[in-house]
Amino acid sequence: MNVHEPIGYLASLLVLTTFCMRDMPTLRLVAIASNLAFISYGLLAEIGPVLLLHTLLLPINLYRLVQALRHQGQPGNPEKEGSIRANTHTQQLQASGRPAGSQVKEVSMKKRFSFIPALMVLALMAGCAPSAPTIASVTVSPNPTTVLVGRTQTFTAVAKDASGNVVNANFTWSSSDTAVATINATGVASSVAVGTTTITATTGGVSGSATLNVTQADSPPPPPPPPSGDTTPPSIVSITPANLAKGVAKDANIVIVFSEKMNQAVTQAAYQSADLPAAAVTFIWNAGGTELTIKPNADLEYTAAGKNYAFSLTSTATDLAGNPLAPVNSSFTTFRELTRTLTSMAALDGDVRGDGDVATAGSFMEAGDSATADNAQYKSFVSFDLSGLQADGLTLASRITAAELRVYQEGDIGSPYADLKLGGKSLMAAHVNYGPALNAGDFNTPILHDLGEIAANNIVEYKEKSNALDSVRDDWANRAGRGNRSQFMFYFARATDGDGSHDAAHLTAGESTTNPPQLEVKFLVP
Repeated sequence: MNVHEPIGYLASLLVLTTFCMRDMPTLRLVAIASNLAFISYGLLAEIGPVLLLHTLLLPINLYRLVQALRHQGQPGNPEKEGSIRANTHTQQLQASGRPAGSQVKEVSMKKRFSFIPALMVLALMAGCAPSAPTIASVTVSPNPTTVLVGRTQTFTAVAKDASGNVVNANFTWSSSDTAVATINATGVASSVAVGTTTITATTGGVSGSATLNVTQADSPPPPPPPPSGDTTPPSIVSITPANLAKGVAKDANIVIVFSEKMNQAVTQAAYQSADLPAAAVTFIWNAGGTELTIKPNADLEYTAAGKNYAFSLTSTATDLAGNPLAPVNSSFTTFRELTRTLTSMAALDGDVRGDGDVATAGSFMEAGDSATADNAQYKSFVSFDLSGLQADGLTLASRITAAELRVYQEGDIGSPYADLKLGGKSLMAAHVNYGPALNAGDFNTPILHDLGEIAANNIVEYKEKSNALDSVRDDWANRAGRGNRSQFMFYFARATDGDGSHDAAHLTAGESTTNPPQLEVKFLVP
């Protein structure tokens, strides 16, 4: 049933009600309601004659309602006058000798048949109303269709009448086997399991259906048939890293070489590891099917003790003939990552002034300019002993993973961070090699690595540079010629401001028992 049909039935019922009423104002009210209902019906159903008729009747009924209310109860009320005339006429009939009942019967008969014209109008209006189209068939498409498990398929339905005309309709969707596929109210089916189900669309008691086949995703082709007569079980030729190996790099892969071509699927399924589960690795086979690379999806871990990784292949691993592999267990340990914090060598640190003055004693060094010697520049120098790293087991420079230089600023004199700033930079750090003793000539020692600005203010704290890795690796690689030392220099970007004032930062030296210069080194050992 369309949405406008109930409105049409209501309008017709209101018209019928008017024929059962005697009170004129009430009748007009009900007639007005029927006009409004028929106007709505005509608009929704797009029936021009009904809409026009009741649009014209509505003001007429409104006018008659006002007229009836105005004359009701007045001396000229037609109903009262009619009653007086009827009584007078009855008296006249009685006086003439005619029975009074004959006149009453005449009036009653007129009233009884007065509704016939109205009923004819109502019937005419009902005939103008369009009948709801009758649905003769429903077609569902696509039909048939196939989807993979876990996928969706959208169905559409079309309703037609007996003449083949498309009818607008709302459909109810259903699946004959919801264990295979379900379908929602908009016709979208979701496959659940392999099988076949019938998708049905229903409207107005008429149904149409389509067949939905659900299949599994394509399976990989089976392995080639095994060589006939092969009864020799496979074996492992090598495993890298070797069992119980130590000092394994974080980017290492596990490589297993077999004596013959393996059944790849069952061999991968035979891999077990709590440290590197199958979900955390990628399996890669060589073209011959004899070498399996197990690649971790993330870097292995380094710890101070080294992290142990263990794995196994169970006897469910087989060659192509189905011969089982003897169970194997293997493990390895990554590099140990150690951290050592070195303090500067008090005998080799200090400051050198541009005019040749050298100071290696005392708990602090200066970097800046002086109040004498034409505002000569001060540079501070520190040296660290790397020989302890060798005792820890460090061998290759590449195994040094991080290096951070620290120097403690305990105060300043003058305004070095304002007066000696140049190009937006203040206190600088550089990697140098000034040798086994600090002397006047080291003021101009060449810079090996420029580490950039280490401090931009005079806050009392450790000033740090975390980019000393290349410097320390360089010193380690050349430790024989540099006496196992790593040395650095501190200076202001502007040598002097020439104002005759002493502007300098005070940096603690190796003699300091609380905040000496530091070099933190991280490195790997087996």
